[in-house]
Amino acid sequence: MNRQDETAIRPDRQPEWSWWPSPVVLFILILTCAIELTLQAADMGAVGTTRWRSLAYQYGAFWSGLLDNWRPNYTAQPWAMFITYQGLHTGLSHLLGNMLVLVLVARILIARVGPAWFTAIYVISGIGGGLGYALLSDNAQPMVGASGALFGLVGA
Repeated sequence: MNRQDETAIRPDRQPEWSWWPSPVVLFILILTCAIELTLQAADMGAVGTTRWRSLAYQYGAFWSGLLDNWRPNYTAQPWAMFITYQGLHTGLSHLLGNMLVLVLVARILIARVGPAWFTAIYVISGIGGGLGYALLSDNAQPMVGASGALFGLVGA
């Protein structure tokens, strides 16, 4: 069956082009932007302390060593970091690049698979990005950002 036959059979799966993101995407956008904007404000001394970014990375970034023999800051950190690292970014340009890709790809993918499958693909891809980093990197530096989840969305 060729591509034209497939779309003729499944017209309900045609992408709908809307500039407004779905509630799932909107939640991701608001959460990650709020985190980064708060950290940016802390970096400039407008709120909290300038240590907030380093503390956020210590508690939320993906540290490969936690899967080996490093002592976690809290009991669930070796598991939680598979999700929390996706909400942290290295700065505004990193955040904006990731969120632009998210909005552009999400519109198409949600129209094809629906919001529930989109969310599952996003979460599983983010976890897979963490696993890939843990397996392929011997770097003592942490990983932050939603790029693993975004590459999974693009692949889907």
